[in-house]
Amino acid sequence: MYQKILIQLQVIFTIFFIIVLVLTYTHSEDIKKNARIQIVDKVIELIEPKIKLAEKTVNSKGTQKFLNNSQVKIAKSEIFSYRRDPINYVTQIMQSKNIPNGKDNTLLKKIFDWQLTIQKYINDSFSNLLKDIRIFCTTNIIALYRLVG
Repeated sequence: MYQKILIQLQVIFTIFFIIVLVLTYTHSEDIKKNARIQIVDKVIELIEPKIKLAEKTVNSKGTQKFLNNSQVKIAKSEIFSYRRDPINYVTQIMQSKNIPNGKDNTLLKKIFDWQLTIQKYINDSFSNLLKDIRIFCTTNIIALYRLVG
Protein backbone atom coordinates (compact mmCIF):
# COMPACT_ATOMS: atom_id res chain seq x y z
CA MET A 1 0.00 0.00 0.00
CA TYR A 2 2.76 2.47 0.95
CA GLN A 3 4.69 1.49 -2.13
CA LYS A 4 1.73 2.34 -4.32
CA ILE A 5 1.37 5.75 -2.65
CA LEU A 6 5.09 6.44 -3.08
CA ILE A 7 4.99 5.52 -6.75
CA GLN A 8 1.99 7.81 -7.29
CA LEU A 9 3.82 10.65 -5.53
CA GLN A 10 6.90 10.05 -7.64
CA VAL A 11 4.83 10.18 -10.81
CA ILE A 12 3.15 13.41 -9.68
CA PHE A 13 6.49 15.05 -8.83
CA THR A 14 8.00 13.85 -12.10
CA ILE A 15 5.15 15.43 -14.04
CA PHE A 16 5.55 18.62 -12.01
CA PHE A 17 9.27 18.89 -12.76
CA ILE A 18 8.70 18.16 -16.44
CA ILE A 19 6.17 20.98 -16.57
CA VAL A 20 8.56 23.37 -14.80
CA LEU A 21 11.37 22.38 -17.16
CA VAL A 22 9.20 23.06 -20.20
CA LEU A 23 8.14 26.41 -18.71
CA THR A 24 11.78 27.49 -18.41
CA TYR A 25 11.93 27.33 -22.20
CA THR A 26 8.48 28.67 -23.06
CA HIS A 27 8.32 31.43 -20.43
CA SER A 28 11.95 32.45 -20.03
CA GLU A 29 11.12 36.15 -20.53
CA ASP A 30 8.55 36.05 -17.73
CA ILE A 31 11.05 34.37 -15.44
CA LYS A 32 13.65 37.01 -16.31
CA LYS A 33 11.12 39.81 -15.73
CA ASN A 34 10.29 38.55 -12.24
CA ALA A 35 13.94 37.92 -11.43
CA ARG A 36 14.86 41.40 -12.64
CA ILE A 37 12.90 42.92 -9.75
CA GLN A 38 14.87 40.85 -7.25
CA ILE A 39 18.22 41.52 -8.88
CA VAL A 40 17.96 45.31 -9.09
CA ASP A 41 18.46 45.77 -5.33
CA LYS A 42 21.55 43.57 -5.43
CA VAL A 43 22.94 45.49 -8.39
CA ILE A 44 22.46 48.84 -6.65
CA GLU A 45 24.36 47.52 -3.64
CA LEU A 46 27.11 46.23 -5.94
CA ILE A 47 27.64 49.43 -7.93
CA GLU A 48 27.27 52.04 -5.17
CA PRO A 49 31.05 52.12 -4.44
CA LYS A 50 31.74 52.55 -8.16
CA ILE A 51 29.28 55.42 -8.39
CA LYS A 52 30.96 57.14 -5.45
CA LEU A 53 34.35 56.70 -7.11
CA ALA A 54 32.98 58.09 -10.37
CA GLU A 55 31.58 61.12 -8.52
CA LYS A 56 34.94 61.79 -6.87
CA THR A 57 36.75 61.38 -10.17
CA VAL A 58 34.42 63.66 -12.15
CA ASN A 59 34.48 66.33 -9.43
CA SER A 60 38.26 66.31 -9.00
CA LYS A 61 40.30 69.18 -10.44
CA GLY A 62 42.69 66.82 -12.22
CA THR A 63 39.86 65.42 -14.32
CA GLN A 64 39.72 68.63 -16.35
CA LYS A 65 43.13 67.76 -17.82
CA PHE A 66 41.89 64.47 -19.26
CA LEU A 67 38.25 65.13 -20.13
CA ASN A 68 36.66 67.89 -22.15
CA ASN A 69 33.58 69.76 -20.90
CA SER A 70 31.08 67.64 -22.84
CA GLN A 71 32.56 64.41 -21.44
CA VAL A 72 32.35 65.79 -17.90
CA LYS A 73 28.71 66.83 -18.54
CA ILE A 74 27.85 63.36 -19.84
CA ALA A 75 29.41 61.70 -16.81
CA LYS A 76 27.72 64.08 -14.37
CA SER A 77 24.41 63.60 -16.14
CA GLU A 78 24.67 59.81 -15.81
CA ILE A 79 25.57 60.08 -12.13
CA PHE A 80 22.69 62.51 -11.55
CA SER A 81 20.27 60.14 -13.32
CA TYR A 82 21.40 57.31 -11.08
CA ARG A 83 21.13 59.39 -7.90
CA ARG A 84 17.68 60.68 -8.81
CA ASP A 85 16.18 57.18 -9.24
CA PRO A 86 18.60 54.24 -8.85
CA ILE A 87 15.96 51.57 -9.53
CA ASN A 88 14.81 53.17 -12.78
CA TYR A 89 18.40 53.88 -13.84
CA VAL A 90 19.54 50.28 -13.28
CA THR A 91 16.44 48.99 -15.09
CA GLN A 92 17.20 51.21 -18.09
CA ILE A 93 20.84 50.09 -18.21
CA MET A 94 19.71 46.46 -17.97
CA GLN A 95 17.49 46.92 -21.02
CA SER A 96 19.87 49.14 -22.98
CA LYS A 97 22.03 47.84 -25.78
CA ASN A 98 24.10 51.02 -26.17
CA ILE A 99 25.59 52.59 -23.09
CA PRO A 100 28.10 55.44 -23.11
CA ASN A 101 31.22 53.52 -22.16
CA GLY A 102 33.87 56.10 -22.94
CA LYS A 103 35.58 54.09 -25.68
CA ASP A 104 37.58 57.12 -26.73
CA ASN A 105 38.99 57.95 -23.30
CA THR A 106 40.54 55.69 -20.65
CA LEU A 107 39.42 57.88 -17.75
CA LEU A 108 35.88 58.09 -19.11
CA LYS A 109 35.89 54.31 -19.51
CA LYS A 110 36.76 53.99 -15.81
CA ILE A 111 34.03 56.45 -14.87
CA PHE A 112 31.40 54.44 -16.78
CA ASP A 113 32.64 51.12 -15.40
CA TRP A 114 29.54 50.81 -13.23
CA GLN A 115 27.34 50.51 -16.31
CA LEU A 116 29.38 47.60 -17.63
CA THR A 117 29.19 46.03 -14.17
CA ILE A 118 25.40 46.29 -14.25
CA GLN A 119 25.11 44.65 -17.65
CA LYS A 120 27.61 41.89 -16.87
CA TYR A 121 25.97 41.07 -13.53
CA ILE A 122 22.51 40.98 -15.08
CA ASN A 123 23.52 38.87 -18.06
CA ASP A 124 25.40 36.41 -15.85
CA SER A 125 22.55 36.23 -13.34
CA PHE A 126 19.85 35.55 -15.93
CA SER A 127 21.78 32.95 -17.86
CA ASN A 128 22.78 31.20 -14.64
CA LEU A 129 19.24 31.39 -13.26
CA LEU A 130 17.65 29.60 -16.19
CA LYS A 131 20.49 27.11 -16.38
CA ASP A 132 20.18 26.33 -12.65
CA ILE A 133 16.41 25.84 -12.86
CA ARG A 134 16.81 23.53 -15.84
CA ILE A 135 19.55 21.50 -14.15
CA PHE A 136 17.48 21.23 -10.96
CA CYS A 137 14.40 20.01 -12.83
CA THR A 138 16.33 17.60 -15.01
CA THR A 139 18.18 16.00 -12.08
CA ASN A 140 14.91 15.65 -10.17
CA ILE A 141 13.23 14.03 -13.14
CA ILE A 142 16.13 11.57 -13.50
CA ALA A 143 16.19 10.82 -9.78
CA LEU A 144 12.44 10.23 -9.62
CA TYR A 145 12.55 8.07 -12.73
CA ARG A 146 15.31 5.94 -11.20
CA LEU A 147 13.28 5.52 -8.02
CA VAL A 148 10.25 4.29 -9.93
CA GLY A 149 12.28 2.11 -12.27
